[in-house]
Amino acid sequence: MNKEEKKIWKKGLRKSIRPFNGLTILSGVFLAISTGVLAIGNYAPNPFICLGGDSTSTLKKKDSSAIYFDVDADLKEDEARIKHENELVEQIEAEGATLLTNEANALPLANGSKVSCFSTSSVNLVYGGTGSAAVDVSKAPTLKTALEDSGFKVNETLWDFYKTGAAKKYNRKSSSMFDGSSSGTGEAPWSIYDETTLKSVEEYGDAAIVVISRVGGEGADLVTNPNYLALDDNEKEMMLHIKSLKDDGKIKKIVVLLNSSNAIQLDFLKDNRYGVDATLWIGGVGSTGINAVADILVGAVNPSGCLPDTFCYDNFAAPAMKNFKTQVYGGAEDAKLNNMQQNYVVYQEGIYVGYRYFETRYEDYCLEKGNAGTYKYSDEVAFPFGYGLNYTTFKESITDLEETDSTFEVTVKVENTGTVAGKDTIQVYAQTPYTDYDKENHIEKSSVMLAAFDKVELAPGETKTKTISVDKRDLASYDAYNKKTYIYENGTYYFTVADGSHEAINNIIRTKDILNSRSDAIGSPISKVKTHIELFASAETLDYSKSKNGTKIENQFDKADLTLYEGSSVKDTFKYVSRNDWTGTLPTDSVKLGLTSPLLADLALQVHQNAKSPKSLMPKTGVKAGIKAYDMIGVEFDDAKWDEFIQQMSIDELINFVANGFHVTYGVKSLQLPQTRQENGPQGYTGFFGMGSFDAMAITSCDVLAATYNVDIAKEVGRCMGNDCLLDGITGLYGPGNNTHRTPYGGRNFEYYSEDPVLASYIALHQDKAILDKGVSVEMKHFVVNDCEENRGGLGTWANEQTLREIYLKPFQRIIEEDNRAGVMNSYSRIGATWCGAHTNLMRNVFRGEWGSTGFNITDNAYFGYMNGVDGVLAGTSLYDAMMKVPEKHMVKAKGDAEFISGLQEASKYNAYNIVNSAAMNGIGAETKVAVRAAKIVSVPTALTIIFSFSFVGCLAMWVLKSRKYKKANPKQ
Repeated sequence: MNKEEKKIWKKGLRKSIRPFNGLTILSGVFLAISTGVLAIGNYAPNPFICLGGDSTSTLKKKDSSAIYFDVDADLKEDEARIKHENELVEQIEAEGATLLTNEANALPLANGSKVSCFSTSSVNLVYGGTGSAAVDVSKAPTLKTALEDSGFKVNETLWDFYKTGAAKKYNRKSSSMFDGSSSGTGEAPWSIYDETTLKSVEEYGDAAIVVISRVGGEGADLVTNPNYLALDDNEKEMMLHIKSLKDDGKIKKIVVLLNSSNAIQLDFLKDNRYGVDATLWIGGVGSTGINAVADILVGAVNPSGCLPDTFCYDNFAAPAMKNFKTQVYGGAEDAKLNNMQQNYVVYQEGIYVGYRYFETRYEDYCLEKGNAGTYKYSDEVAFPFGYGLNYTTFKESITDLEETDSTFEVTVKVENTGTVAGKDTIQVYAQTPYTDYDKENHIEKSSVMLAAFDKVELAPGETKTKTISVDKRDLASYDAYNKKTYIYENGTYYFTVADGSHEAINNIIRTKDILNSRSDAIGSPISKVKTHIELFASAETLDYSKSKNGTKIENQFDKADLTLYEGSSVKDTFKYVSRNDWTGTLPTDSVKLGLTSPLLADLALQVHQNAKSPKSLMPKTGVKAGIKAYDMIGVEFDDAKWDEFIQQMSIDELINFVANGFHVTYGVKSLQLPQTRQENGPQGYTGFFGMGSFDAMAITSCDVLAATYNVDIAKEVGRCMGNDCLLDGITGLYGPGNNTHRTPYGGRNFEYYSEDPVLASYIALHQDKAILDKGVSVEMKHFVVNDCEENRGGLGTWANEQTLREIYLKPFQRIIEEDNRAGVMNSYSRIGATWCGAHTNLMRNVFRGEWGSTGFNITDNAYFGYMNGVDGVLAGTSLYDAMMKVPEKHMVKAKGDAEFISGLQEASKYNAYNIVNSAAMNGIGAETKVAVRAAKIVSVPTALTIIFSFSFVGCLAMWVLKSRKYKKANPKQ
């Protein structure tokens, strides 16, 4: 066969196998693509379900009359809802923004004032934080818009200089999704200010409004070196030049807005070196809060916020700062620990967080007790917890103090002694006796603690009387080393009303020692203080060693206490801060811990050893009982019918239901249980990582909500959040955030309320209960001790029992004890060496046992190996927020373990109980059938893979067959 004949032969072969050669290649390409998509879908289906709005269940014979939880009538129409929610955000800011200084009544400014807005932050406000709690503020008003709407005339030239001119390139960079973004303030150097810009200030010199902004967020704490919360050189230079403009008569007043949820270091206000006339803390302003700020500046709103945190001249003065940065265990590298095992932080300060340290050491210094050393409160604290000025003045006094079995009833008279109407925050503080027993048994007591609060509005000259209840349980102390439960001691109890924690302690000091010469104030009139001599009158009616539901309270966290844990390398030398010996116990450096054999064992990635149980011991699964989810509505949690209901689930269903809860719970065919959707919610319902088209309310940062000291506002926030969820088909919220502002540098301080557990717990109670009442579950986060973001994955947190119970658990405790529907999202952190989600004592003994929660107990995003699916379930975690199927892989390996399967059934019972009694059941009546299917990210590529497999094999076969047929008919010569 010559060359030309070969060419003709090959051409004939190609013609004979068409089109099967092309179809085979095309089918192979599509088969590879569909197989790849299927692999992704099988490994991480949940993000695609959320992003695509997919559902693993549909309703057949949907019952439109079966509406168990409905949107409130006044919020059903978008226009009315959005208007109301925008007004609510303004109200939060109006009552939460806190006036710190107001020299010579500089504020309010006159209507129509001409103002100049200084700093790049003035055109780039912080509306909230970053990460999973970030909210959409694309439609939020600017400071300029808000000021103009309130009647001010704003310097356009200066505004444009920052917005579009030479200063634009210095603007603070946008934060990434998981970044504290404290890489710099973004302030422009004064050297770039041109003559035209500076000249414009003279025409708009009624006031310079200077915005100092800081932003924090998920995944990183704020930088401490350099100190991100202090003014940087460019800001200092700017303030000096603004003062020069004022000194030259070109500016009449300087007003500073502190636009940060992290307490900015206020040394720049000390001695008023920059000539500041007024300072207003505004936090993160949410969608419309900046409108309220403008109204405060013009006097249309009288500020009534009170600080939820202590603001310092020196942010490093608090003892917690010595152990804020995470450390690595000595020997971690040799032991080959990974990043999820090797990091730790020590809460050496104990209960002395925020004002509990500053005020307690101050009193002990004043009364020359506790080896307090040389201490000058005014060098460290700029504005105490609870502090806040007003455009009017109030006179408060305690007129009566009555004891009941469970409370102290404090009657307070308030008079508006000023000339304008205003709201007064009534803060009731208490001091409990610090006894010899306490000193001997290492029980710490704060000199003062917020015990209760209320808010009242008064016209000029008006007087009102309010009776405020103080829960006696909030006054009990935890005795971790002797009685190992809560105790309530005999002695003198002081109650005072005060404008903040510092006035409170000065009131008490004056009561104890009128002639004290070390205090920095003489204290308020004795009418502000009442004392109660406790004679155990209520010992028979209130047992502090039992929880509200009657469960015995005893130590649960000895293994997190470095003085008790057998694996502690400093067990015999470590000391917590104690007011019995301030100078001898205050930390001078971070605590260094070394690895020991017990610690290494406790840091293992899985503790439970999977067993192969005999069939006779395995729990019943896959039982045909004919019980539907609809039949379980309203059935009490302890009813045996729940066990029959859950036994209908197969083992595979149990694993899928518990292991794959990333923003969803899957539909369960055997239970006729529908899929649900859950979303983030600390700063309002955000949608999937802030994405989505639903126009939901973006509230202020949560510290501003706390600063209102107004539980009615918190309740309305919860109602609106619940309604937003219902309108967008969401039946569970990851939030609100109930962790503690242990230091000002916590990356997520914006989504947590306060440094004070009582304030946080009451705001959370009213907000969360209102959400729950709409049929939307709350999973308060992050349970517990997620008080910093650095190395948060697997971070070992060492703290004693008293500290954990009195400071960090209390913000979660109150709402659960009041309404056991409330649930939690557990923390990435460890308590000691044990991951919170696998901490049996925390999850079973405290959360479920002492507090009685029947709510969800969900993990944070479970993509770390130490968040073990088996250990977590056995400890009491009920749902895994798993983007990828990491926990499922753990669980599949334990399918033959009877103890684990029982744990899965228990977890499924809690999950199902919450779903059955939520808005997820809307539309499901007696005749409704819940059809359950695989997610589209799995079912669609599965179908395509099958189709393309057949197509590929068929076309390939035809290709081969046609080729052979041609070759047989046309043999090569």
